[in-house]
Amino acid sequence: MGLCRYDGKTIHFRNSGRKSAFNSRLIGFAQGLIEDICYRDYQANGGVRVSAEQEPIFKKALAAADAFVAVDDQGKTQLLAGIDSLDGILLKTRRFAEAKSVLAAFAARPNRQDEDNLQFVEAAYKYFKATGDKSFTDKVNAIVSNYKGYKYGLSLESQALAYNALLIADEFNGNKANLESAEKYQTNILAVIARGATNFAPLQALWQDGTFLVRPSALLLACLSHNGALLPEAMQAGLVKAIDSQKFSPAGLLGPDNSVHPGLMGMYALAKERVLSRDPKVNFEQVQQIVNTFSNYLSAELMARGTMCEAYSTGSPIAGKGEFANAGSVAAMMEMLSISMTKREPTAKEVEDEAATPAFEQIVKVLSAG
Repeated sequence: MGLCRYDGKTIHFRNSGRKSAFNSRLIGFAQGLIEDICYRDYQANGGVRVSAEQEPIFKKALAAADAFVAVDDQGKTQLLAGIDSLDGILLKTRRFAEAKSVLAAFAARPNRQDEDNLQFVEAAYKYFKATGDKSFTDKVNAIVSNYKGYKYGLSLESQALAYNALLIADEFNGNKANLESAEKYQTNILAVIARGATNFAPLQALWQDGTFLVRPSALLLACLSHNGALLPEAMQAGLVKAIDSQKFSPAGLLGPDNSVHPGLMGMYALAKERVLSRDPKVNFEQVQQIVNTFSNYLSAELMARGTMCEAYSTGSPIAGKGEFANAGSVAAMMEMLSISMTKREPTAKEVEDEAATPAFEQIVKVLSAG
């Protein structure tokens, strides 16, 4: 019998202690290799240069996102998450061809729920902004045709998504054919908020004396691509302020189950950035610093686990809850990291270090040769 045996999953050594130690080292090596490959691919696809300080966490996030991307038996890319995670999992990681494949597969399957269809429109728009590709205009038009005029029975979140989708269709088509319909949704949303209606259970938003009483999903009113003018600026600022005081915690936002949900932080970061960017006293570097302050805790969690849970307890120390690896949480982390990074030229030391490092392809070749 040889020193070791490979069963397709594990290298088994005759000495079980050696097996365990070797497997631990092998897993660590493989994880590091995956992180390096994801990072090299990201840069090869035009990704921004990441500072030496941010590089470890960014590599972890790229690898964590990669875990939610698969290929089926026909060679087509599958996103192991909802379409609302496409931005963080595939676009922020600059995997544009795979993003297009996922969007095309979604577009080919009819009879989706309202929110899924409307989130597709938002994802298709973000894909367009990243690539300039309007391939999904026909699908966007088909979806928004169901929301022209005014569609009754939608929650406030879905109405915000419909408003957003109608304006996206107008931009794709270069006209204002849907503007009147969008304004009807806007009028109703503002009327519901003004009277403090609670029959829209998912939101239950109330604007009173400059204060919002909200659940975190209200952020959909302020963070979507074309929702910048949906609410008055003072109301958007009030919404973000209310989230800060009522629902914010270092690891995420408090959900209806009183657990902390990191997946909501992507919406929060986008809404926060939008509100702060209007303040002439706040520059973008300050916005980045603010985003960094509430991403630091999540960064520590990602560095420790290599992924992020669906939710966390509010006690101390916190404990993970729900899915051990959650696409929404990882996508939110990628969105926050994208805000905190800027394009910049490499420092002299980074150029020197890169020149002194053997080519990545050569490293892989040597390792593969054994």
